[in-house]
Amino acid sequence: MDYLIIGRGRPVIFFSGFGLKPRFYLPLLSELSLKYKIVIPDLTTTADFFKIDRELLKIFKKEEVGQFVCAVGHSMGAALLMELVLRKQLITKKIVGLDGLFFSFRLSLWHATLKMISDTIDDYRQIINWRNLFLSISDLGINFITNRHYRRIFFQQMSYCKSINLFNQLKLIDQPTLLIWGSRDKIIKVNQAKRVINQLNSGFLKIVPGNHLWFLQNTDNAYLLINQFINEN
Repeated sequence: MDYLIIGRGRPVIFFSGFGLKPRFYLPLLSELSLKYKIVIPDLTTTADFFKIDRELLKIFKKEEVGQFVCAVGHSMGAALLMELVLRKQLITKKIVGLDGLFFSFRLSLWHATLKMISDTIDDYRQIINWRNLFLSISDLGINFITNRHYRRIFFQQMSYCKSINLFNQLKLIDQPTLLIWGSRDKIIKVNQAKRVINQLNSGFLKIVPGNHLWFLQNTDNAYLLINQFINEN
């Protein structure tokens, strides 16, 4: 599995959302890299998404990281990191979920895509890095058309999203957990966040203006919230 390392300092790991590559998140991760060493696995390049823990272990060993100060995940990536924490395959002091997918995803791929496009059109004036967004989405389209391996992992991730059900296991997570949710998220609505937060032993919920991609609209605020949470006692 490919991965990126950016920045220096205490280690933070970031898990991408469904079908997305690390490049999509670079506006946020570049800010975090000013204070932290960010490890970003490319979840679309794994040999088998359902055996991803083995490849992550190799990355941790190669980078000599036994414990992260924080694990951050967006959407599907938030569910994946929670599962890894529950299975003791990811050791982290704190967890941040950005519009996390903690329940089985009931929308079809095309319905979800239309909602994402609708979100983006509704809030187009707020997106501060159109070039990165355009290039990232272009990369996804090109990979889907030309890269057979990407398509296979894409459909594995889709199956994973439909099978997620962490609700009853969340009470087993002891790490302080911050959920940050876009108030206008049409894909994973805020009411799910409110259900999840009641299951966590040490959970905190921050609702911010924006949609499922709110961190592209307000990168500075996303950085401030994550950085503040990492450094709180």
